Amino acid sequence: MASYNPYQLLYGREPILPSSIREKLAPVVDLDDPNIWAECLQERAQFFQRAMPMAMENLSIAQHCDTLRYARIRSGAY
Repeated sequence: MASYNPYQLLYGREPILPSSIREKLAPVVDLDDPNIWAECLQERAQFFQRAMPMAMENLSIAQHCDTLRYARIRSGAY
């Protein structure tokens, strides 16, 4: 059974992650050692706590631009 994330459903391809995110998620983690696993989870949680507000702001800006573009097209003034 295939599973798709929202990005794949919208754009029909895998998302391209920025290099800063790819570097954080790339290392293979030894799941047999709970200390290493806990440290990895903590580092990733801290990273996403910083990154998610920026990503949400970017999405909000893109949504606003799309709303303005849609309104301009629907008005017939373009």
